[in-house]
Amino acid sequence: MLGDAATDRLHLVVHDYTTFAGAEQLAEEMERRLGGVDDVVAPIGGWWAGKRLWEIDQSDWQNAFVGLAAAHVAVLRAFLPRLNARGAYTLIVGASRSRRFPAVAWSAWSRPPC
Repeated sequence: MLGDAATDRLHLVVHDYTTFAGAEQLAEEMERRLGGVDDVVAPIGGWWAGKRLWEIDQSDWQNAFVGLAAAHVAVLRAFLPRLNARGAYTLIVGASRSRRFPAVAWSAWSRPPC
């Protein structure tokens, strides 16, 4: 999918970053391997295509929203202090990694909010 952008400057790592400790361990490892962190792209999470918001239960909410938000905060917290002065932290959520989704905020509603 990355084509020519996948150079030796791109480092892909499989790691459990979903806890604060795991994200910190990942940040430490990347800093050690690379000597510093220039930019972070965080494609954490997936696409919610479940029930309507008023139909979800506590487990749905925890898995689809709270857990993913905690993972984002854990990674941000671990990497942000390590970014160089010109570094960037970029979030990529859901299927937006490969295509645009206009008005996606309305997808959880049966009709657009007023």
